[in-house]
Order: sequence, then C-alpha cells, then structure tokens
Amino acid sequence: VPVVSTASAFRYEPDVPILIPGINDAHAEALHDQRRTRGWRGFIAPIPNCTTTGLAVSLKPLHDAFGVRTVMMTSLQAVSGAGRQGGV
Repeated sequence: VPVVSTASAFRYEPDVPILIPGINDAHAEALHDQRRTRGWRGFIAPIPNCTTTGLAVSLKPLHDAFGVRTVMMTSLQAVSGAGRQGGV
C-alpha cells in the first residue's frame, strides 16, 4: 500500500525520501529502490513539517532565478508537535 505520511517514524531511514512536490521530485526515484530492498509493493514517503515545506516552496523560485547561497531562519515549534508531553 503506498503511504504518504506526516509521521516522523521513517524520516531518517536511508531509503526513505522526504518529498516536497515541485522541489525535489527526483528523490521519488528512491521509492523504486525502497520497494525492491524491503520487498514491498507499496512505499512509505514522509513529508517534512510545514515550516520546512513553506520555506522550501518560497525559496525555490528565488534560487532558480537568482541563486541562494545562505538562508537563516528561526522557527519556534511546540513541544507537543513532536509528540512529547507539555509542562516541562
């Protein structure tokens, strides 16, 4: 079964690409290797968090037109977004 997930469980697996449509479409080719090595008929493809997606989608046209060498960005995320308990 093909699965596109927002969960972080597979994000650091070497054969699992994190896909951002229109940004890194060529990474979808890794899904063929994933199916073969894992013996799956489907695949798992996690998507990045919303901050990463928004930044990448905003920067790609600028990079394509002018080149982007450095970006500095700060994101303050809720602890609960990582699945952790609050009240530290």
